[in-house]
Amino acid sequence: FHIVSPIALMAFSACRSPHVLGSGNVGGAVINGPLNSALVFLDYDFDGVLDANEPNARTNQFGEYEIAAIGTLPFDLVAIADAQTVDTSSGATFAGITLKAPSGAGVISPTSTLMKEGNLTATEVAEVLGLPDGVDPLSFNPFNVDESDAAAVAKALEVAKISKQITTAISSFASATEGAGADAADAFNTALNSVVEVVKTK
Repeated sequence: FHIVSPIALMAFSACRSPHVLGSGNVGGAVINGPLNSALVFLDYDFDGVLDANEPNARTNQFGEYEIAAIGTLPFDLVAIADAQTVDTSSGATFAGITLKAPSGAGVISPTSTLMKEGNLTATEVAEVLGLPDGVDPLSFNPFNVDESDAAAVAKALEVAKISKQITTAISSFASATEGAGADAADAFNTALNSVVEVVKTK
């Protein structure tokens, strides 16, 4: 598994100022490491596909995004990693993955995706994945913590490691499925569903 180094984590968490939203806007961060230039949109019809009426934006180098919402409709948060997307903790391109979270989440991540796709609670996912006590996958950003808080940094390293392990597992399953003849989208969905079922069973 690719593990985020403490140096990379500290580089992105140090001296960060809060991300302040404008009135009526929706914002947060997309992480596996911080994902730069991921395409995030508000999925009003819950189909996982960006439609013409669905507001969207690209993330910055810290994985942060801000989108002007239309009305107060319920929606999912969807982040698509494509050929433009780079994991800034490693410098590697991060493509072919779609991450999701429920509306109201401040973080879109592999863990939030398992929660959303498996209809699981934060407590259930935390127990199965072994997340540190007190970590809410929908709000805890391991790449934006106080570097002087040793406990927060330790939690951040553990959460970042688990996130990488999830995407490694999904990518491995997807590669095997794609090698058997499935297209990329079907391979990813099959792999994600397989991982979700494992987590739900546990």
